[in-house]
Amino acid sequence: MNVWVNDVPLYGAKGTPLNGKNITTNCDLFLGNERNKITVSCINSKGVESYKESFEIVYVGGVINYKTYFIGIGVSTYQDTRFNLKYSVKDVEDIAKTVREKYPEADISLLTDKQATKENILKLKEKLLKTGVNDKVIISLSGHGLLSKDLDFYYATYAMDFEKPEKYGLLYDDLEG
Repeated sequence: MNVWVNDVPLYGAKGTPLNGKNITTNCDLFLGNERNKITVSCINSKGVESYKESFEIVYVGGVINYKTYFIGIGVSTYQDTRFNLKYSVKDVEDIAKTVREKYPEADISLLTDKQATKENILKLKEKLLKTGVNDKVIISLSGHGLLSKDLDFYYATYAMDFEKPEKYGLLYDDLEG
């Protein structure tokens, strides 16, 4: 079963497992102080997804408080210099500047070049786990992306082994999680 609140997956990309044909279950949802779009679908054992059913719950009243977070990750200079890029760091820095202009109180985190390691990127999850349901989170990645031999997508971190992306690359599933 997959459940999304405002297009954010409640149970991650793979959903949560269910057993049986007729199931009634409760889901604890954290809703925002404005429009909340709830979407539900199920995937059967053959991988076929049902029609996505959506409905809205609108909160009226109260004050909408939120914080804006921007995470910019860009690698222009790789450890393997054959794969260097020209504008990746500039791209995330320019977006950070624009976010700062629009949201002066934004919490901005930039990981560029040597700082853009798999470990440092995954550490950002600790910060994001503290965000509230009304918070806005903007994430920008700039750099190489590539497929492993098993066709898994990896973002190329600074120390990327371009022959074995699973060694230092950031698996898309980990990024999404």
